[in-house]
Amino acid sequence: MKIFFSDQPVLQPLADKLLSSVEIFKTTLSDLSESDKIRKQLLTLYPTCQINFDLQDCDRILRMEGQFNNEIVIAILLSQGYQCEMLD
Repeated sequence: MKIFFSDQPVLQPLADKLLSSVEIFKTTLSDLSESDKIRKQLLTLYPTCQINFDLQDCDRILRMEGQFNNEIVIAILLSQGYQCEMLD
């Protein structure tokens, strides 16, 4: 799935499914510069969210707090070649 940030045609159908919550995702991301790049992409879509990575954790955690759609977050990481799944 390609993600386009300029007009976001792929993301539009999911726009109504925004959740206000705190979610923790397990990722395969290990590079600090890549995590900064993905963080900026996520902030483009969700400018009011708190977003951070803990790459020192064995699960290479992505933590998001605010209004966002879990499916979109996962799709963005997958489109960049990384695995991503929500932790319980």
